[in-house]
Amino acid sequence: MLAKTTYAIRALARRVRSAVFLHIASVTGSSPQGLSAARGAYCILGLIVLTMFVMGWASGVADASSVADHAALLDAIRHVESGGNVLAVGDQGRSRGAYQIQAAYWHDACEFGGVEWDYRRGVLNDAKCRQVVLWYAARYGAHTDEQIARCHNSGSGWKNKYSKTDSYWSKVRAALCGTEK
Repeated sequence: MLAKTTYAIRALARRVRSAVFLHIASVTGSSPQGLSAARGAYCILGLIVLTMFVMGWASGVADASSVADHAALLDAIRHVESGGNVLAVGDQGRSRGAYQIQAAYWHDACEFGGVEWDYRRGVLNDAKCRQVVLWYAARYGAHTDEQIARCHNSGSGWKNKYSKTDSYWSKVRAALCGTEK
């Protein structure tokens, strides 16, 4: 994982450097080779932006657009799982929090997200739980609201348990539509 991340960061740094050089040439109308001071300033600025991006990504900052895109679904899952009770405990103590997440699910999703969030405290944090649900779903190929809900309910093998999650999806869909019973 670290090698893949390092490779991606280096590739991004090369693209930023090339874009900066091309921008310098287009703005000044001259060759970037003759503009060492400006080039150095642009490189420093590019590295600062790159560092901010990498630090935010590596620290596990939630992908706001992804969470926002599925806000209604995540609200519905929370409602179906626990009625919004962050202190809920189910499955003979194996599932915890408003989203009823088990430790293995949590660690699996956090590994995919590249973070090490504490399970016992994390399941009490709504923002972290929402991100964990989406990371888990992404890891196992669930992208639509229906797929994410089914994956959350039945785990990594959700594609092979489709009929077993029909009832759960019906409850989530009803909560999404505001027609839950």
